Amino acid sequence: MLLVTFVLTAGLTAAYAASGAGDTALEETKTNEQTTSAPVPEAVKKADGKLACEGVLYRITVKATASAAGEVSAAEYEGKTLKSLVIPEKLSYKGKEYKVTGIDDYAFYNRSTVELILPASVKRLGIGAFAGSDKLTTVKFADKGAELTIDDYAFFECDLLENVNFAADNGIVKIGKAAFAYTPIKSAVLADGCKSIGEMAFYNCSKLKKVSMGANIKKLGTEAFAGCSSKLTLTLRDKLKYISYSDGCFYADNGKTLINGDFAKGTVTIASGIKKIPAYCFEGNKLITKVVVPEGVKLIDDCAFKECTALKSVKLPASVKTIGNYAFYGCSHLTGITIPAGVETIMGNPFMYCPRLATIKVSSDNKCFKAKSNMLFDYDMETLWSAPGVKDSVKLPSTTKFMMPFAFCGNTLMKKFTFNKGFEMPGLGAFYDCKSLAYVYIPNRSIDFSIEAWVVDEDSSEFCGIFHNCAKGLEISLPYSDKAGSESSIEHFIMQHCDSSAILTQRD
Repeated sequence: MLLVTFVLTAGLTAAYAASGAGDTALEETKTNEQTTSAPVPEAVKKADGKLACEGVLYRITVKATASAAGEVSAAEYEGKTLKSLVIPEKLSYKGKEYKVTGIDDYAFYNRSTVELILPASVKRLGIGAFAGSDKLTTVKFADKGAELTIDDYAFFECDLLENVNFAADNGIVKIGKAAFAYTPIKSAVLADGCKSIGEMAFYNCSKLKKVSMGANIKKLGTEAFAGCSSKLTLTLRDKLKYISYSDGCFYADNGKTLINGDFAKGTVTIASGIKKIPAYCFEGNKLITKVVVPEGVKLIDDCAFKECTALKSVKLPASVKTIGNYAFYGCSHLTGITIPAGVETIMGNPFMYCPRLATIKVSSDNKCFKAKSNMLFDYDMETLWSAPGVKDSVKLPSTTKFMMPFAFCGNTLMKKFTFNKGFEMPGLGAFYDCKSLAYVYIPNRSIDFSIEAWVVDEDSSEFCGIFHNCAKGLEISLPYSDKAGSESSIEHFIMQHCDSSAILTQRD
């Protein structure tokens, strides 16, 4: 059908030209193009030296001369709401032209623009340039544009931004840190010239389903696509030149450095030759179910597998020396783990909010840690490190004197807990969010609960205390004292760490 149309069109064109009317039609087309082309908008100069045009203030970066155009960068928008913000390619001021080459840092921060159309002349979108633009739905980059850098946080938290025309020849060479984080964009087709994608560039873009990239990526940040749609797919348009890709993971330095695991799925066997699982490498990946870490890896860094909610099994090699803070935080389906013989350092509680972690084992050759009753301790069993999956009634061993902060945090199965007689001090948030914990038995009044509690963050009323967010009506049983309730009493300090619904009872 297409071929027939072409033949007919070609025939009509030939006949039209033979009649002598072709030249006239061509001239009319040229005339119409000249008539309908957009004129260069005229700007006026403000008191602060900026050029003003259609509500946008432009900062002069290169002065125009009689023989050469100047350059300007959009610096500020004077209005409030604009349905379509069209940045012109050129401005005219007193007979001289100025090319628009950039958008300044925070120029349109928190403005209510609905549609953004950028010219091919723009080379840089500044830090936070359109961040927080709560009505922005569409961004149109120019085809065959200049080499364009999209700086850090440029479109951060644009809550309605779904449509971005990442045409393959749009000129984008760099996408900065968190540039599109927390936006609902649906696809990202990155230009063939794109060389750098910053950390968290598309973080938590929950509707992002398709990513396509060319061969020239040199730098890919951790968490670049973390927390995106579980249906996210990746297309590599050509073989990568500077980094490699295998089993959903990106590697640098000829495969010796793991840099990103956002696209990994199912069972993932990490390539041999690497020395560490970097911080945040797999964070937010909701599709990996099993990870095999190769021999030679010494460090599982902070938050490496944080909130990998489908992860059930991890095999760690004997070479691992350190497990970082929050390494497996929120791995809600992780059922068991064995701490290898070589582990010397565990930072904080790496297993917070792992409620199904019912089996914690430690290699018999390990000289720093031990496990008992599926609880993780230091080697002498003086300090409880982590016990997120123990259930029902739990009693501490007689040797235990301390707890690490958040030792039981997120445990949803433990109902009763008994301190031993020699226990001295719990860590901050030790039983935080233990929603089934209904009864705590304290054998004596010598335990120190005076540790200072705090609020989770300045913008939240969420309180972080030793017994906060436990079962409603949590009962804490203490031996009798006639000094109960004074500012120096154990009751006073305990209540600083509880919900208002907690009940303290004294027994004879």
